[in-house]
Amino acid sequence: MMEQILYQSCHPLDFQSITNIRKKITQICSQLGLSEHCQQNIALLISEYCSNLLKHAATPATLIHISLGKSKHKFWIEFQDNGSTWEELSSTLSNSELQEDLCTSGMGLGIIANLFPEHEFKKQSNTLRFHFNNLTEKPKILLIDDSPSQLYLTELMLIKDFSITIFSSAEEGLSWLENNQCELIITDLHMPTMDGMQFKQVLSKMPDKYWIPFVYISGDNNNTTMNKAASLGIDDYILKPLNIEKLKNVINRVLQRSSMIKKHFEMNIETHLPSIKPFSRKNQIEGWAIDYSHSPPPSGDFVIQHRVKTGTIFIIGDHMGHGAIAKANGSYWQGFILGLLTQSSVSIHSISTLINDAFYHQNHSHHCQLLCLLLIHINENGNVELINHGMPYPILKSGKNIEVLKKSGGLLGLSEFNEQRTYQFVMEQDQTLHVFSDGVIENIMDSCPLNDNLHQTLWKQPNPVKDDRTLISFTKR
Repeated sequence: MMEQILYQSCHPLDFQSITNIRKKITQICSQLGLSEHCQQNIALLISEYCSNLLKHAATPATLIHISLGKSKHKFWIEFQDNGSTWEELSSTLSNSELQEDLCTSGMGLGIIANLFPEHEFKKQSNTLRFHFNNLTEKPKILLIDDSPSQLYLTELMLIKDFSITIFSSAEEGLSWLENNQCELIITDLHMPTMDGMQFKQVLSKMPDKYWIPFVYISGDNNNTTMNKAASLGIDDYILKPLNIEKLKNVINRVLQRSSMIKKHFEMNIETHLPSIKPFSRKNQIEGWAIDYSHSPPPSGDFVIQHRVKTGTIFIIGDHMGHGAIAKANGSYWQGFILGLLTQSSVSIHSISTLINDAFYHQNHSHHCQLLCLLLIHINENGNVELINHGMPYPILKSGKNIEVLKKSGGLLGLSEFNEQRTYQFVMEQDQTLHVFSDGVIENIMDSCPLNDNLHQTLWKQPNPVKDDRTLISFTKR
């Protein structure tokens, strides 16, 4: 099974550290774009599982290694610790049930089994992996009203179809918006301290929030008030008492209009994206044959080739996400990397470090971006050095045998200091190294015959997920 390592870290483990571990991993999950539902479940899993390691292992763990990854377009979280192995853990988890009453055995296994029923346990390495889906969330709505009864009544009307966050003041809503996003704001007009109009005016000055659709609910039917509200660029004004069907119709219409504007904006971006082509299939290297297949530009995937004194550097990138925004961001980082390559002494290690620094500071000052990256250095003697940051594992083919190169340091920018797990080897004549983005193939072992032209076989494999695709194969002559 082809998989991607998105993040991994090692933490000292004691009861005082569990809170910090939970906070760090849920922050990473947020940066990876996992839903709030998934983040909450993972936070609970970490609390319960880490507590079990400390309370019930014959030799309690003092270190825990946590990895987050993706395979078959499902996510997984994996725990590996240095404590004693509990041989019956897997069977005990499978047989655990969530108690109807508010009581447990003290081990929390029923909670874990209920939230993450799909798991794998490896006794040899004392490793437990849980699989889960990143379920699509309902549209997120921020609802603000200083009347508790009206606030909860409106929430009750909408909770079935939408994800609702509620506050009783505009100030609380502003504080929440500093670190969160929503697709629609519904707010009462007349509120103490900061009313709905002042709230809208503040948001209009925020570069990453002014675009959020805005709807007022109010009992004020004065034409002057309604005209003043309209001048602020709101999307609708609904009079109380609220009618549930009318409210839902307004919400769906506003969300649909917002979605259409976003699609038009993305199409406009895609039309004007620059075409950067720092790699061509015609660029052959002495001692190597190179085969290259890719999605038509513009694409979030890219390949860069750069000649250095010690050989040639190849950089294969995949900006996570879909649509024009991902493609635009991919073009930006492609240009950034090309700038790094102008330095006199450059290596795949220095490029990895510099990109990680740039992503880390960018992700902590603006919205988060994620870039999968594979850096390869080759020379005419067949020497290969490879660093993988979140890309699917490369494949090394020798005759009818293949080796999956299972080393990855995770995505760049999620931690201040990146982990570079390097492969170094010498390729013999007719050996081929295949590297690719996650849109190419899911499972090499199950679905792909190992014929002589593995490159074309890989490229023609069906993949149910529509994504940008890149495949490049290096064969030693």
